[in-house]
Amino acid sequence: MNVVKKLQSIGLQINPYKRGPLGKYNFAININGKYLRIWEGSADITVSTDKRRKQAVITVVEKPRKIRTLSMLYHSQPTPDHIRSNAYVSVPNSRMKILSHVEYSGSRHKYEIEFTTRTTRTSFLVGYDTGAEKPFISQLKNVVKTVSEAHEELLPKDTKLKKGYKRQGEFFFNPVSKELSKQLTFNIHNVRKEAPLNFSFNYTNTSSHRGAVIRYNGKNYVIGKVWDTRKDRHNPLYLHDWYEVVRNNEVRVSYYTTWD
Repeated sequence: MNVVKKLQSIGLQINPYKRGPLGKYNFAININGKYLRIWEGSADITVSTDKRRKQAVITVVEKPRKIRTLSMLYHSQPTPDHIRSNAYVSVPNSRMKILSHVEYSGSRHKYEIEFTTRTTRTSFLVGYDTGAEKPFISQLKNVVKTVSEAHEELLPKDTKLKKGYKRQGEFFFNPVSKELSKQLTFNIHNVRKEAPLNFSFNYTNTSSHRGAVIRYNGKNYVIGKVWDTRKDRHNPLYLHDWYEVVRNNEVRVSYYTTWD
């Protein structure tokens, strides 16, 4: 049974790419509405499914390869770091080569770059979260074999989850002590309404999970309704007291980010 059929066997809706978005030989995976999009490329792929959870672990092994992509910038003399990061490529500069540079639309610049990667082994957890109508993809920091192992891998490593914790997507919510709850309520004038759960004062973030968030002693806390601005991804969560916001242990990636 091939990759697409295995994923379909647990109820996932798959719309395979007609051509690889990162090239003919490079694995790619993404979400488009209710569909999981996938391009196998030349990768060695194994799939472990959990029909009860409607989730699967996809482990991808790719040999060293070259990938070409574009970096769009407003700078005429950017650093290699700037070019690489703007193309969402996470490889050392020594393995990146600038193939061409074109200026267009006044101050805009287009760089075509090529980078080489080493042999990689990467596991993804994919499927449906509880109450969700659209699938998710979580890239794991370590290779796992089963969905249960993937769930264990995603648990926060720096914060112990307390009895009574709650979860929505990649965020966990730890209950706080009565004393801390009083302190947070006393500082409720500092709450940011409809703020991203990973809000901080010196970091631009784009989390789609929102709520009434307060930053206190270097940590984020939330109370009341917590929701995902993306339709049909997660059911709203209602917190009747303060909870500490704790993110899971997945790899943070951007659209078309290439790992190495």
